[in-house]
Amino acid sequence: MDTVGKRLKAWRKENNLTLTDISAKTGLSTGGLSAYERDEKLIGSKTLLALWSEYRIDIAWILTGKKDGDLTQEEQQLIDYYRRADDRGKRSILRTAESESAELESSASKLG
Repeated sequence: MDTVGKRLKAWRKENNLTLTDISAKTGLSTGGLSAYERDEKLIGSKTLLALWSEYRIDIAWILTGKKDGDLTQEEQQLIDYYRRADDRGKRSILRTAESESAELESSASKLG
């Protein structure tokens, strides 16, 4: 899906929503929503925020086609561990990541 309108329509269909459903919950006009889906009108920040506020729509994906969730299972697992950790645990995770990164950079500079 290469346009904002196509992604917006795909999101709506995936969530079994009609333009009327969205309009009723957000106050956005069905005509405006339809124009966004047909790429006849550029979607604005107020519209995106209304959709996010009511449906938690992935704004980054709508705008760019890249999902925030485009992470490997291991990357997501690391984020989950970090989010569950207390402050001490978060600092420990960050120190470990910094140490690993520095070690990789050192190894790369020795090779090249």
